[in-house]
Amino acid sequence: MTGRLVTQVTKDPRVHLVGSSPSASTTGANRASAAATSELMAYLGLT
Repeated sequence: MTGRLVTQVTKDPRVHLVGSSPSASTTGANRASAAATSELMAYLGLT
């Protein structure tokens, strides 16, 4: 696991596990989903 809030799978950066471990709470999941979105957009070259 990697990424800003540790939701990104190292072997496949397109996969994010939002709602597990550090992002298990509602607030954590909201923050993790925002971070995952920005990381995916950057990875795909859409920013």
